[in-house]
Amino acid sequence: THSFSKSKTSAGYSSFVANPWVGDVVWRTKSGAQGVPDFGKIHFRTATLNGTPFGSLTPQVRFNRYNSSKTTLQIQTGGYGPSMQAFGTTFKHS
Repeated sequence: THSFSKSKTSAGYSSFVANPWVGDVVWRTKSGAQGVPDFGKIHFRTATLNGTPFGSLTPQVRFNRYNSSKTTLQIQTGGYGPSMQAFGTTFKHS
């Protein structure tokens, strides 16, 4: 229900994952993924890596979150906006 900003600067990271991740985080316990609170819609803006808009990086992979049986969509990830730096995630179901 409020705006906030987060940026991360570091020496970098090397792994088998080519691009960074940005979005909603799945909270897990020993019993599995936790439910999703009704957050409405979250807007991510000015999402860049070293000044390059996320939307212009390749490959691009968007993930929607489903429940553990993969039958109920919980969080839907939207496409990039015209700036290629913005996208939204929308609560669908807990």
